[in-house]
Amino acid sequence: MKKKIESYIAYEFRNIEKTDEVLEAMEEAYANLSDLYEDLIAKGKDQEEAYIETIKRLGEFSKEFTKKEKVEYAVKPKWADTLLVISVVFGIASLPVLFLNLLIGSLLLMVSAGCFSVSAYFLYENANFALVEKKDLYYHNHTLEKIYKFVRLNKNFWMISISLIIALVFNKLIIELFSWVFYIATPEFDVDLLIDFETRAKPLFALLLFIIILPICLIVGQKQYNKALRKYVDLTGNTHIGKKAINLNKENDKSFIIILFTGLLLVLFVVGYFGGQVSYIVKPQWGADVSKRIIRGFEFLKTDYYLRTSLLGIINFIIWIVSIIATVIALIKSKKQMVIIHHILTGLFAISLILSPLFFNSYYTEKISLTWLAYVEIAFLFIISVLLELRYFILKKQKR
Repeated sequence: MKKKIESYIAYEFRNIEKTDEVLEAMEEAYANLSDLYEDLIAKGKDQEEAYIETIKRLGEFSKEFTKKEKVEYAVKPKWADTLLVISVVFGIASLPVLFLNLLIGSLLLMVSAGCFSVSAYFLYENANFALVEKKDLYYHNHTLEKIYKFVRLNKNFWMISISLIIALVFNKLIIELFSWVFYIATPEFDVDLLIDFETRAKPLFALLLFIIILPICLIVGQKQYNKALRKYVDLTGNTHIGKKAINLNKENDKSFIIILFTGLLLVLFVVGYFGGQVSYIVKPQWGADVSKRIIRGFEFLKTDYYLRTSLLGIINFIIWIVSIIATVIALIKSKKQMVIIHHILTGLFAISLILSPLFFNSYYTEKISLTWLAYVEIAFLFIISVLLELRYFILKKQKR
């Protein structure tokens, strides 16, 4: 029990600078409370009762407390723990379900958030009662730590699912709006052409929106999580959740701006890559219908360009996909290894893109050359590399 008394004193002084005067006061309080505890034990008090009476004498807690125990504290909150587990299961399940059905996936996400909210509220109130009425610091801290562990488990799945929901909703609106404009602006309406466009464009636009929305949601979610962590540190005095140290400085304003700008460049890079397929031939047929050339730009794996350049074109496309994935991971994790991988993929993509016309021209009579869009794509990737290095430098400097 004396160890619990010492822990409680440390908890009360957790937000006070540990000057010599403060340390002396803590030692004096511990000595006085230890003596009081021994006196209460000698008078026939049991350990739990003596501990509570002793802690009540500490500073502002010297006032009278009711000894009546609330019913909810006497009942082990198994149902609350079950709801926390359900929130994780539904949070994870909502992600793949969203690809099958937007409505059901959204409902699963809401159930996940609802289960967590109900459970967290009950456990938080339960922990506060344990601290105020029972002076049980261990139970208080352990319960709050449990809540924050499940926040950490859920937050990324929630943010990814929310990003996907926003992307799918806006994707549907944009495609329908474009189809309506296409219908109004095209005198000779071709239904098959419109259906073909919607079929090919929907996955691309959804990907574009998801790429730009995901980093924003993750950063906003991380900032809110950091605020919650600061509250956790204030309430418990702990700097760890489990074995993992708490880092409250994962993102700052400069880093946030870099992420948004990099995400925008990444979207432009994707658009430029597909747009480049519209006019990759030296003498394009500019008299062709504009809508047909736009649709042709979305036929990334089926374009003549990739069929004719064979293996090199496919390698080019694979490097492009992996480069985007590496960029997103580097934005989220900000690990030096991911930044280096992005640099390597950028170099490989640039080399592959530049060599594609040389490879094509050596085997076919029809000649092609890189358009200005191809060079813009390469420039985008190199700019993103610089931004990733800058962000890594900012975060590294911030940790010092």
